[in-house]
Amino acid sequence: MSRCFIVLGLEDEQKWTVLVNNAAGSAGDSPVVLPEVAGGRAQAACQVGELLGLRKSDVDMLAGTIAVRRSYDADTTKGGHADLIPIAAGLRPYLAEAILSARGEYVFPDDEGKMRSRQTKLRTVLARALKRAGLVAGYTHVCRRKGCGDREETRDRDLRRCPKCNMKLWPKAIPRPMRFHDLRSTTATLLARSGVGLVVAQRILRHSDPRLTANVYSRVDLADLQAGVDRMGIPGPATASSS
Repeated sequence: MSRCFIVLGLEDEQKWTVLVNNAAGSAGDSPVVLPEVAGGRAQAACQVGELLGLRKSDVDMLAGTIAVRRSYDADTTKGGHADLIPIAAGLRPYLAEAILSARGEYVFPDDEGKMRSRQTKLRTVLARALKRAGLVAGYTHVCRRKGCGDREETRDRDLRRCPKCNMKLWPKAIPRPMRFHDLRSTTATLLARSGVGLVVAQRILRHSDPRLTANVYSRVDLADLQAGVDRMGIPGPATASSS
């Protein structure tokens, strides 16, 4: 069975940007996921190791470029080549803030200013950030009264009461099943929906083989299928009767 690809849509990115602008995330979480989500899709060109190994000297804010030349502490990338990629205009203020606030030589270091560990659980970090932005699969409403334990899953976090003891239920967000790498798929999907050419997308995503980019571009979800079907212009009852 083929894997169901999870991506963020344009509406989702707007929620995420609101989260970042309101500084709702902690300093330890937001900078890690910021480059690939908050308005800077070009940064999805970075693999995890390239992102965590990114040094301040690799970023040229005046030229508006990032040199991707290493992975973690290695002197080369996983693909064995360096690339110069543009910084999206919307990302620049966030990236500048990250550089100014970061200790040491890395753009996204740990609390001591050193490179984050390879064991950094970015999926956990991403899940927390998605919860704060309201980008969740739903909510589990739990009764916290001792000995009760009633729980129910819903799509919203509206106030509910326990059907057994009438106590207010506590809503717990159910995170979307997203991996950190799915942010790259999000970028590819949004580029395709925006009509960006395959060659440009290949350069942004830094795929060495255009067939890989084409494979990503060929992924569609239910919304894409619905849009395709609606383009056929099948007349509804009112249109058919008027003719």
